[in-house]
Amino acid sequence: MNTIPIIQNKQRIQWIDALRGLTMFLVVFQHIFTYCFHEQTEICFFFRTFRMPLFFFISGFVAYDIKRICSAKIYRQQMFKKMRIQIIPILVFGLIYTLFSPFPLKSGLSAYERIVHFITSPWKYGYWFTWALMGMFAIYYSISFLLRKTNRKWTYGILILLSFIFFLYSPNSTHNKLNTNNIIVGIFSLRHIAHYFQFFVFGSIFAHYRDRIFKYLDNIYVSGAIVSLFFGLYIALYANSHLWLPHNNYSLWAVSFVTLFQNYCGILTLIMLFRNNESVFSQQKSIGRILQFIGRRTLDIYLIHFFFLPDMKSVGDYFAANPNILISSLFAFILAIAVLSLSLLVSAFLRTSPLLAHYLFGQKIQSHN
Repeated sequence: MNTIPIIQNKQRIQWIDALRGLTMFLVVFQHIFTYCFHEQTEICFFFRTFRMPLFFFISGFVAYDIKRICSAKIYRQQMFKKMRIQIIPILVFGLIYTLFSPFPLKSGLSAYERIVHFITSPWKYGYWFTWALMGMFAIYYSISFLLRKTNRKWTYGILILLSFIFFLYSPNSTHNKLNTNNIIVGIFSLRHIAHYFQFFVFGSIFAHYRDRIFKYLDNIYVSGAIVSLFFGLYIALYANSHLWLPHNNYSLWAVSFVTLFQNYCGILTLIMLFRNNESVFSQQKSIGRILQFIGRRTLDIYLIHFFFLPDMKSVGDYFAANPNILISSLFAFILAIAVLSLSLLVSAFLRTSPLLAHYLFGQKIQSHN
């Protein structure tokens, strides 16, 4: 019997690529405030409600395939492939950034101490995403392999249960029994896996049942309720945060789960926005072509953009003293476009080498027979 890899020859969904492109842009936009301005604004808090959950959702969505990992050989192939794509690039770019970029140098640590910090810190100077994503793929593929002979519902049931347990132990939960100072937690970025794995699983489940889910989302009452809850809960949780100050353990649990529910509403709201306007985000439209190209270069941009984030604390101090969300957001928007453009330029240069494109960005080496 011929075995088929879990991810092979899948037709790209254009609006998913565009949505991933928007999410990548929002990551760069956020880093302009974090690394350049050293300040946060209300717009940052709003995007934070769905930005990273949506990123992991998309990762889980594209990880799904109707085929199963049906042999140990395919399991090893997929794990090796993901390790090459996720680990080698972060070690190359992350260590170069750690040793030579101004941001880590300002810490006053020696080169050896910075390397140790990069390896043991859950944040890894910003390079935690692909590290945590590798852990999610490892869990996802391992459970899929172990339960390969069962109904897929059993696989999803175990993944959902595991996601819930992870959330209870994540720093974002009130339970919070995960010691974030533990070296193992830091090395494997377990705090991020614990919180975001649920969105990865949600993406895979969504992909499996998408036709059925889309029927519900096409209902005007369901979609209206989701969008209303997304914005309504945001106003309740952030604009009126003083009303949610926890007074006991029960109110802590309430805030945690309401926040989580709002995250899911945000994911579904963005999905409906892009799917219902898929003609706008297609290759036939300029905005669609741009966002899809960014979406297909998310790894490149993520790895490279840190090198182009200038320290502009004086600008951040000015915006803090003279708050104007429109002006600060516009300035950050322009800077984000510049950083994206420079990152894509470097990416294009590196991709001229098939070997570098293969090992740094996961591009397949084309055989010329």
